[in-house]
Amino acid sequence: MKSPAYCSLLVSLVLVAVGCSSGDRSTPAGPSAAQRTPAVAVAAPSGGGGDMPVGAQGAKPAGFDAQIRVRPTPDAEGIVRGESPLTVEFDLCSSKGEALSYAFDWDFDHKVDRSATGDGCLQQHTYRARADSAEKDVPFEANVCVISGAPATPSAPGTYYSCRRVQIRVAREAGTFPHDNGAGQLWRDNVPTGTYTVTQALRACQEYIDATPGSGSCQSNCSCGASMCIYNSIGTYAWFYTGAFTGRNGFTCEGPGGHWE
Repeated sequence: MKSPAYCSLLVSLVLVAVGCSSGDRSTPAGPSAAQRTPAVAVAAPSGGGGDMPVGAQGAKPAGFDAQIRVRPTPDAEGIVRGESPLTVEFDLCSSKGEALSYAFDWDFDHKVDRSATGDGCLQQHTYRARADSAEKDVPFEANVCVISGAPATPSAPGTYYSCRRVQIRVAREAGTFPHDNGAGQLWRDNVPTGTYTVTQALRACQEYIDATPGSGSCQSNCSCGASMCIYNSIGTYAWFYTGAFTGRNGFTCEGPGGHWE
């Protein structure tokens, strides 16, 4: 069974070269060290796969000062508001203390979604309200923490957590035309339904990525013959936008595939 052909992006310090291959399924190359930010992932809190405290926990050490800023700026009720898709920036970089690390729970399920040190103090997450949501303003919550000490052991002596719960309200998209990526996600915009372009294929992929933890990232330059597509990097779906496969979202060049629009 053949799979879409991929263009793997190979990055060096001075030259970017693009090479294409076809045939059996391959894994797209990940970002080089030069592309990554100097943030360092740290161990998540222990207990239930990374449980996060709410509020403060532990004895506050001398000189510790958690500075948690959110953009867009919360309104008078302390709620971040905006229209879907809403990208919220969490800035913990002005915090002070010894051995600081940071933990982010995007959906307030008390599990760590991202933990880091260094430049990882600045993170963004995009919140989307489904086009078919019964609520005009869809509620979300996040929990972000500045940590001094050992983040993997919240109850350990010398470990201190200062966390802030962030309330978010996302208005449904006001677009005229409904879209379905064929993977369970819907959205609205002002592009007529059934329009197949690289931009719409990227949107279909990103809707899936945002709704599906561990689904990788959106990659371009895949194809089956003359049919070009966007795919998620772990190889679940490919959204075709040109050629005979236009509108299909199956990952392989042979066999049945779903439909997106």
